[in-house]
This record gives sequence, structure tokens and C-alpha cells, in this order.
Amino acid sequence: MQLRDWQENLQRAVLSGDMTGLRLREEGLSGQRGVAIYGDAYVARLHDALRGNYEALHRLLGDDDFASMARHFASTHPPATASIRWYGDRLSDFLTASEPYRSCPAIAELARFEWALRHTVDAADAERIDADALKALSPAQWSELSCNLHPSLSILHFEWNTPQIWRALDADEEPPEPVRDPRSWLVYRDAELVARWRYADETEVALLQLWKSGSDFGALCVEAETRLGDADAAAHAAAQWLHTWIGQGLLVHPRP
Repeated sequence: MQLRDWQENLQRAVLSGDMTGLRLREEGLSGQRGVAIYGDAYVARLHDALRGNYEALHRLLGDDDFASMARHFASTHPPATASIRWYGDRLSDFLTASEPYRSCPAIAELARFEWALRHTVDAADAERIDADALKALSPAQWSELSCNLHPSLSILHFEWNTPQIWRALDADEEPPEPVRDPRSWLVYRDAELVARWRYADETEVALLQLWKSGSDFGALCVEAETRLGDADAAAHAAAQWLHTWIGQGLLVHPRP
């Protein structure tokens, strides 16, 4: 048996408890017991990591249901990286596709929201733009100004009152019932290293996505005019948003 085959069989045995096809150096019950003990400890470590990343989801589901969900997730989505930090990055997709969780889409949205909040903690840093850096720009330079979004920023769209559910769970309070509330949200780390989140309307999200795709400020103004229907109103709105984004630390140093 090739090493890779043995490793894959060991992973399957650890996650499923099925020893079929696993050749053990120590045959019999003691060898199987050793793998079982290792498997139990491994799955428990994955459970603890998932619970640490999704504290609000754990409060919502409770100990038993969360443990059952965590074991199922581990068997279908084993860690794909060497760092345990990234374990659980696909939990929202799993909850969206799996029963009984898919019957309540707010559960998967809650997982997405928690992961975005967790991302603000250890996302890479970058030099944020301040207003003084833009004062010397000429009108032509303003039109060509191009910025990056801060690495900690996540732009999310939810169909349910997910942030309100998370806020109640985070405060160890009874969460509200899921209700339809289609909105987009920005989740980010500010200059003081504090995780923040706020509502963003469709136009603001569209303009941020233009920054993300590499467009310049001139293109943002054109998009704003298309959406608002008035050139003066669009220019004013774009300037206000730029001021807000800089103040909240959402934009980083212009690309060369």
C-alpha cells in the first residue's frame, strides 16, 4: 500500500470510525483501540475549534445539536489547511445544503456573519488612506484615483434579520424570530482594531465593488450618476461616501 493510500484510509477511519481497509502495525483490538482513541481526540479538537469560531451558532443550537452538526461537518468537510484557524470556513455552505439546517436559512447566514467577524481579527493589515493624502490631488488625478478595499472588509447580503439575531445571542439574550429583512452589510476592522458592522444600501455596495474590481473614482461617479439620475447629486454622494470610507478605514493606499 502506498503511503498516500494509507494516509487517506487513516483519515477516513478517524472521521468515520470504520477501520475497513486500514492496515495496522499492531493487529487486533489494541490497534483498533489506538486509532479509535486518536479519532475521538481528533474529532473533539475539531469540535472545539468550530465552537470557538461560532459561539453564537453554538448558543442557538445548544450543546447536543451543535455537537451532532460538528461531527457531520467534520466527516464531510475535513480540514483542508494545516492551520486549525481556517477550519469551518465552509460551514455556511454546509448549513445551506444540509438538513435540517437548510429549512431555516438564517442559520447559514448566522454562520457567514460570524465567520466575517472572525475574519476581522486576523485579516492582513494595509496602509489606510487618510484625508490629508488626497488634498494635493489635481482634478485629473481625482478622476484616476484607484484604491483597494481593506483586507478585513467583508460585503455580505442577507435575506433575514441575521445581525439582530447574532447581537441577541452575543449578549446571551433570547434571539428574535427570523424575519425577512433583505439588506447588505459591511463587516470590517477599524483603525482601532475593533470589529465593526453596519448596513449599506445597494448603491454604496455597487461602488465598493467597483473599487474592489480595480475601477477608478471617475467610474464610481459614472455609476453613481446612473443609479441616482443626477450628475450633481451623484458627485455629492460619491464625495460623501469617500469621506465615510476613509473615516471608517475601509480604503487602503492607492495602487501605483
